[in-house]
Amino acid sequence: MSPDGYLVVDPTEVSKERELIELILPYCQEYLSRQNHPSKQYTPDPNPDRNQLGFHQSQAAIRLAEGGNQSGKSRASAQEIFWVMDGSHPYMDTPPEPRLYLVSAEYRTIQVGIYRHLVKILPRWKIRRIGSRIPNFDIPGFIEYEGSKGLARIDFISGEGTESARRKVQAAELDFVAIDEEIDSAMWEEILARLLTRGGKVIITATPYRSDPWILDLEDRAKSGAKDVAFFQFDTQAALRAGHIDKGALERMEAILTPEEKEIRIKGQSRRSYGLVYPEFGDEHAVDPFEIPSDWNRYCAIDPGARTAAVLWIAVAPNQKAYIYRELYVHRTHIYQIADMIFALEGWKQSADGQWHLTDKAEKIKIRWIDPSEFGQNTTGEPKSGNLLSGYGMPCIPARNNVEYGIAQVKRALLPGLDGVPTLRAFNTLEHYFYELRRYKRGRDTRDPQKKERSDRPIKRDDHLMDCKRYIMAGGVEYTAPAGSYIEALAQADRSTYSMPEFQVSSGMEERMRKHWDRIMLRQQLAKKYPSRVYSPVGSEF
Repeated sequence: MSPDGYLVVDPTEVSKERELIELILPYCQEYLSRQNHPSKQYTPDPNPDRNQLGFHQSQAAIRLAEGGNQSGKSRASAQEIFWVMDGSHPYMDTPPEPRLYLVSAEYRTIQVGIYRHLVKILPRWKIRRIGSRIPNFDIPGFIEYEGSKGLARIDFISGEGTESARRKVQAAELDFVAIDEEIDSAMWEEILARLLTRGGKVIITATPYRSDPWILDLEDRAKSGAKDVAFFQFDTQAALRAGHIDKGALERMEAILTPEEKEIRIKGQSRRSYGLVYPEFGDEHAVDPFEIPSDWNRYCAIDPGARTAAVLWIAVAPNQKAYIYRELYVHRTHIYQIADMIFALEGWKQSADGQWHLTDKAEKIKIRWIDPSEFGQNTTGEPKSGNLLSGYGMPCIPARNNVEYGIAQVKRALLPGLDGVPTLRAFNTLEHYFYELRRYKRGRDTRDPQKKERSDRPIKRDDHLMDCKRYIMAGGVEYTAPAGSYIEALAQADRSTYSMPEFQVSSGMEERMRKHWDRIMLRQQLAKKYPSRVYSPVGSEF
C-alpha cells in the first residue's frame, strides 16, 4: 500500500496470478474508459469556415450556427449541453442544478441529430434517472445527471403540433435551451419567454433549408453588431478537410443537388434570394432620407386589414425617379384611426370638432389607392373601408389588383435606367418595408413538387406593404410639372432654332440620338432664362 492509499502491484507478480488479474482487470478497464471517455476527447475546430471554438467561446445570450449537413454543428451543440449539465464549461460560468431543454421540429431530428452525440458523451456513471421512452423513438422524455454543481435535468421536446408543442414549454423556467433545426416561430417566442426568469441562454444549430423569418432576423441582428446574438457558419467542406466525413459520400451527395441546394446543404447559406419575388433588390435601392420638395408629385396606397393595416407613400421627382418615403404599419386598428394617422402624417390640421383640413403646408396626394375589395358592404351589411374613408374626407380609388401585372411594373422600376440608377428606391429607415421586401417569396408549386418549381403567386404572408407598392406602380406614377415651372417651359421650348448633325447610324439609334440631342439643346436654350433652375438631373426625360 502506498503512502497516499493506493494499492501498488508489481506487474511481473500479477502476471503469475490469474485470480488477481481477473479481480483487478474490470477496475483497470473502467478506469481507462473513464480517462478516455468521448466527453474528454473533443477538440473544437478553430477553422473560420467551421469555427466550433468561436461558437463555444462566445458569451452571447443567443448563438446561431448555420451549417451544411454533417458540418459539425450538432456535435458542437451536444458538447455545449454536456458542459452545462456537468458544470465544466471551459469558457463560461454555468448555473447550479441547471434545467435544460433540447428542442427540435420533431423527435426524429432529435434522435438522428444532437441526441446521438449526447448519449455517447454523457458519462453513464453520472446519470441518475432516465425518463420513459418516447413512443416510436429511441429517446427518453428526460435525463437527470449528477454534475459538479448539482443535479441537472434535460427534457427532449418536439415542436410537432404548433399549439400543443408551445404548451409543452409553458411555465417552465430554464437555464439553457438547445434548438436543433428550425422550429415554428410561435415555439421560438415561447422559448424566449421561458429564459427570462433565470437569464438563460440559447443555442441554435440548423441547416437553414426553410430559412424561417425568425432565423433570418437573428442572422441580421448578429451581422449588424448586436451584442446579444452571435452568428457562425459551418461549411461541410471544412469538415471534410478536418477528416470527419467521407469524401466519396460527399461527392455523391453534391452530384444530385441543385446549385441552390449546395449553398444550403454544403455551405449552410440561408435561403435569402431563392424564390424571392424581387431578386433585383439590392443596396442600390436604399437611400438616406431627405426632405421631399413640395412640388414633387406624391401618391399613396392603403391595404387595410382587421389584423394588420399598411400604408405606403411614394414621391416622384422631375426626372421621373420615384422614392418610397414613408410607411405606416399598425395592428388591430379601426379604419377611422388609420385615417387620423394618415392625415396627421401628411400635415393636415384638425379642428376642435375633430374635422381634418388641408393646409398650404400639408402634402398634396395626387392619387390615393386602396385594395379594390374594400368597397361595398361586408357580410353584416356595414360599409367597407373604401366607403368609410371616402365619407371621412379621404377619397380613394380601387387599385388595379392584377398581381403579376403589378409585380412586373415594380420589377421594371427596380431596374437601372440609362443613367445606371433604378427608377424606384426607398428611404433606408423604412423598417417594415425592407423586412417584407427581403421575405416576399413565391410558394412551391404543389402540383408537381418533384420539379422543385415555384408557383405563380407569392406567399400571402408579410406582404401588406408589398401590396401597397403593387397598387401604386400598377396605377402608374409620373411627375407632372406645375404651371410656369422650368420643366414645363423646357417641354414647350422652341425646337426650330437648331438641327442635329448628320450621323451614319441605324434608324433606331438615330431616334435615340435625336432625343438626346434635343434635350441638350433645349437645356442650353433655357439656361439664360432659368439660371438658378433646381432640376437638371442626369437621365432627365427632358
